[in-house]
Amino acid sequence: MKTLPSLLFALATAGALASEPASAMNVPSGPGLMRCTVVVGRLSSPEIVDRMPLLTWAQGYLSGIASVATAFDGTSDVEVPAYDELQPRILALCKAEPTSDLFHVARKLSAGRVRGPASPPKAGARG
Repeated sequence: MKTLPSLLFALATAGALASEPASAMNVPSGPGLMRCTVVVGRLSSPEIVDRMPLLTWAQGYLSGIASVATAFDGTSDVEVPAYDELQPRILALCKAEPTSDLFHVARKLSAGRVRGPASPPKAGARG
């Protein structure tokens, strides 16, 4: 019976240790939360180590949105541009709204996912 208390203590300790990272995940962090004023400075840097984390994050975000859209309806109109094309787009959006953050800028870049009204049928087409 002496092993029961030590076993319970070991299980309680393991449970406490296992739950610790979960509480740390409640704290938002990462490039997506960077304000546009910081993003503009990082993307304007001549150093690739300053630009790459932001561009990689934005490209990954757009890729995730495109993947989810494809999973739902088999298609996606979300474009995932290359770094060289992505950088000026992010810069333009951030300069237009300097109080925004990279997450909201990336959401705007994925706005192609929102479908507008249906296109009129082509001439001669029967519906």
